[in-house]
Amino acid sequence: MKADSLIPSLAAGALAGSMLVFPREAASAVLSALTDFTAAVLPGLLPFSICALLLTAGRSLPIPALTLLALPGGSPTGARLLRDAGLSPAQAKRAAARTGGMSPMFFLATLSSWLGDARAGALLLISHIAAALLCGCMVGEKCKGRVTLPPLSLPQAAAQGGQAMLTAASCAALGAAAARMIGCALPRLPGGLLAALQAMLEITGGTRMLCQARAPLPLIAGLTGFTGLSILLQNAAFWQRSGLTLFDLCKTALLRAGLSAALMLALYQIFSI
Repeated sequence: MKADSLIPSLAAGALAGSMLVFPREAASAVLSALTDFTAAVLPGLLPFSICALLLTAGRSLPIPALTLLALPGGSPTGARLLRDAGLSPAQAKRAAARTGGMSPMFFLATLSSWLGDARAGALLLISHIAAALLCGCMVGEKCKGRVTLPPLSLPQAAAQGGQAMLTAASCAALGAAAARMIGCALPRLPGGLLAALQAMLEITGGTRMLCQARAPLPLIAGLTGFTGLSILLQNAAFWQRSGLTLFDLCKTALLRAGLSAALMLALYQIFSI
């Protein structure tokens, strides 16, 4: 068995085995992740995804314009919109860096509410978008030309948007279960470190835990810039057609995370939050 297939198989086996040892904890983690997803992500992301598909269906658009439209949708809307653009791996890497982040609605509504500070949520969004744009300038190749997307009816767009959200929810559940199983295996892990680990694997629930722990905003910015393994898995499902692997997306996400944390640190000092 090749190494690229052996590692996922070993990870899946370890997770499945640990869920049999800690079934209640696993079920609780998945329920919590799906509750966060349906309450904090799905209400805004699903209608936006459907609208974005309808706006672009059957149209011939410059790839930069399509990327700009995908940016506010976050993940996996951006990857889904650009899946049929016929990008080379280098072009896809740049597009993924710019569109693989989180939806602005998450920062302005959910995260601001969890922080109890609308200004902090807005500054986190600024650092997030700026980091995505900067990261896109540092990796891959410039996307040129136009792409004609296939036509879609409203029922087809709704079905495809719903399928993308189902993929997102499944990945969130998987990441949350993995984080809880690690916590069960390491019960003495400090709460703050466990929250950061949760965010590395599943960002929505992890961010909520970080907000409850009053974690520093640059740390939250860095982790939302990384977006968590569950979101990277979502994007990888759509980008594989362009030749991008999960490892490629992880490397780009780490760069985006560092830029987001650094920008938030600068804003943190300027605005004295």
